[in-house]
Amino acid sequence: PATPRVGMSIFGRWGAREAGAVDPFDVTPAPLKADKYLIYVNVIEAKDMLTVGDQNVLDAVVEVEVGSMRRTTRVQPQSTFAIFNERYHFRKEFETDDEARNDMVTISLLDATGLGGLRKVTVGSFAANLG
Repeated sequence: PATPRVGMSIFGRWGAREAGAVDPFDVTPAPLKADKYLIYVNVIEAKDMLTVGDQNVLDAVVEVEVGSMRRTTRVQPQSTFAIFNERYHFRKEFETDDEARNDMVTISLLDATGLGGLRKVTVGSFAANLG
């Protein structure tokens, strides 16, 4: 399966795990509360991409969704390994703590080969709660 590599930070609100953690770089997000946030998503690369149908390569594009907002990378044509190195930021304001904890980030890898890029086929996707 495709393995997109992304980094995500939420307004710098990351806290270290409790004392005694084995890995000093092992962090968990701090619980989100009703507030204004700036969410950064870094799309770095996608490798080992499986192609759709009998094609050997695909026109790779990554779509990042935070809530109802969507950003799309530039297309990496005819590839099985794509380097994007693109950074997106999303401004979100949550009115309740539950809304902050339940909002989702979805990152999808698409093949934009069909119909001159008008039809995109999902190759793989990943979704996670913000909180």
